[in-house]
Amino acid sequence: MTFCTARSFPRSLNLVRGALVSMAILVVTVCRGGEVPNPQTVSTNRAGASTEKREYSETRLKAALLVRLTPYFRWPGTEATGTNQPVRIGVLGKNPFGDSLNELTRPGTNSVRGSQIVYGTKPEQLKGCQVIFIAAEPPPDWVEIRREWVTKPVLLVGDQPDFIEQGGMINLLVRQKSLYLQIKRRAIEAAGIRVKGLLDNTKHIEWVP
Repeated sequence: MTFCTARSFPRSLNLVRGALVSMAILVVTVCRGGEVPNPQTVSTNRAGASTEKREYSETRLKAALLVRLTPYFRWPGTEATGTNQPVRIGVLGKNPFGDSLNELTRPGTNSVRGSQIVYGTKPEQLKGCQVIFIAAEPPPDWVEIRREWVTKPVLLVGDQPDFIEQGGMINLLVRQKSLYLQIKRRAIEAAGIRVKGLLDNTKHIEWVP
């Protein structure tokens, strides 16, 4: 199973916005039968409309997964309220996603749990976020990151080769043109976040001890 070509992405993105049964379905619906594309422009012609041009890339696919991952985790205090509460997703450092996160969570786009996006260059600017994406630039200050979030129910996500070793919880990696997730369950559960069982037997996930 590999991730989609740029030409199949718009249709697959619409599918991904629907209700997901498992992470396996999420992987299939994000992309079907293709590979992670290099950034490129796709043109679409519609009758009576001018040509639209949009860029679909590996980072846009990662943005989609970052937003769609949240229903597979349960934060403390949400057991009684279900999964309909908004999730605040923070991006620490230089935003690698462009406008993708904002587009994916814009009202009227069937966004998951009404996710809200917050950007900041320091941990204190992202207070109240349940999910933090730690960008590669500038190089993360892991001493400060661990001091701020090590005892809090915050899901730390990144896409760097040594992200898990540094203290991250979920790593988005590309291997042979396929997107894989490294997940450190022990660190997630130590933070008080529950991992739903739907992820247990899913391909494209590497469980890190």
